[in-house]
Amino acid sequence: MIRKIDTGIKSFVLTAMLIGAMLISVLPNASAQFYNGSQLNFGKNRVQYKNFIWNYYRFSNFDTYFYLNGAPLAEHCEKYAREQLRNLQSMLQNNLDGKIQFIIFNTLTDLKESNLGLLSNEKYNIGGITHILGRKVLLYFDGDYANFDKQIRAGIAKVLLDQLMYGASVGTQVKNNALSNYPEWYANGLVSYLSEEWSTKLDNFVKDALMTKKLQHINTLKETDAVYAGHSLWKYIGDKYGKNVIPAIVYASRMSKKIQGGFTNELGLKLRQLEKQWIEDLSKRYKADDAGRNDVPKSLIISHPKITRTYERLRLSPDGTKAAYVTNESGKAIIWVYDS
Repeated sequence: MIRKIDTGIKSFVLTAMLIGAMLISVLPNASAQFYNGSQLNFGKNRVQYKNFIWNYYRFSNFDTYFYLNGAPLAEHCEKYAREQLRNLQSMLQNNLDGKIQFIIFNTLTDLKESNLGLLSNEKYNIGGITHILGRKVLLYFDGDYANFDKQIRAGIAKVLLDQLMYGASVGTQVKNNALSNYPEWYANGLVSYLSEEWSTKLDNFVKDALMTKKLQHINTLKETDAVYAGHSLWKYIGDKYGKNVIPAIVYASRMSKKIQGGFTNELGLKLRQLEKQWIEDLSKRYKADDAGRNDVPKSLIISHPKITRTYERLRLSPDGTKAAYVTNESGKAIIWVYDS
């Protein structure tokens, strides 16, 4: 009799454990993190100090995910994204297929805690601020809506460009090996061109890259160098040949399965010829800009600068006898006034 009771208890316990396991496998996670632990690379989980409870708004072309105090950002995101989608679809002559998910973090610190960026080895960092994983666009708010809007526009541009380069089904496509070998300046520079107006910051960067001969090796440039150089080249194409030719170039490259094909078919130029024209145009423009300007007196130039020290923000006095500049070494900033 005792034996039968033990067997019944064991059977009950095993049944209860099985039901419990089934319930755990089907119950939704109340605190969605947009990842499945089994998909993460071992040893790369980030330490999270907050428990994000996500909510979302669903619209025809977008889903916006947000957490506590993030609803106003989600509403702004949808309104701005709706306006920009029309503009970018017109510029790229390509309509959005499917939806874009905007995942909105209230601060950059919160974004850095997210494990979402560990889902894939493919990491995008457009212009230094926009993080894109397939159709998921990670946004953060730094207090400046202009920066927030730039991230939104860059995210839409990247998704539309992927469609144009690889086909409509971005999520399930098998990317052509030849197209996957695009140099960094090509796609990332085009996203920057579509999402950010030309500025003094970009102009100064490109001018410095030209003077240091970086632009002569554009295909080997990486990260920010590639983004801004590519932005400049696409701007040159848009200004000289018209913006409408840009989507035609991208599509022609896709059809020919060669980066050269797009430029040859649409512009009648080899890429190397186009790069030469672009560099010559920049050289003439910057030479004209410098006409009539005086060089900084050699007596004001530091003869033996320290390698570990950053020198910036040089300003000359009206009479040219003094200079002020800022140095930064190991996080310590100092303002210097130099008397010639």
